Amino acid sequence: MKKVLVVLLVMGLIFCFASMSISAEKADYTGKIGISLPTATHGYMGRVNWWVQKAVADWKAKSPKLEFLVLTADNVTKQAADIEDLMTKEIDAIVVFPFDASVTSVIEQAYKKGIYTVVLDRGTTKPVYDVYISNDDEGYTREGTEWIAKELGYKGKMVIIEGIPCPINTTRIDTIKATAAKYPGIEILDSQPGEWNQEKAISKYSSAAAHQKKCSRR
Repeated sequence: MKKVLVVLLVMGLIFCFASMSISAEKADYTGKIGISLPTATHGYMGRVNWWVQKAVADWKAKSPKLEFLVLTADNVTKQAADIEDLMTKEIDAIVVFPFDASVTSVIEQAYKKGIYTVVLDRGTTKPVYDVYISNDDEGYTREGTEWIAKELGYKGKMVIIEGIPCPINTTRIDTIKATAAKYPGIEILDSQPGEWNQEKAISKYSSAAAHQKKCSRR
């Protein structure tokens, strides 16, 4: 089991930092690892899926006794069902990239069952994992908002197009609002969910812009 844990830690890092490579020397790792991911519906998630497949292929070439069960889901209901299915297959560990935070309860089931649990990126509503790996969402969101404010000359109107409801989305939106609030000339008109989908984001932006234009005419 200890060997599986080491593999998981390295795999989790590979998923998040694509430039990393496998450095383990031994090739006798054993165990069954379940991996649950959102379907590749946009560029970022496409890269995540690609690197997961790459990591799995690399590990299988190095450690043939390792077994990987990779499942993708295009909605949160399917992902919850996928995680439940993986638990029935007697996996030793699970890596989950949550579709959104509402899968927390089913991830908690795996965690409480004693399955070594790694959660990536979007996070859960409570710490039901052994390892959580993400980015500095607050830091780069703050820097990005500062850049936008500067480009606007610290005076202008902004519309926020959010992602999918989850902890990192909340962190980003709160950081944008807190950073913008430092500048009296910056006004946030609206905040709408775009679900990290280009078409939905454009639609939400167009609706917010049209609403603002209509209000300004009154």
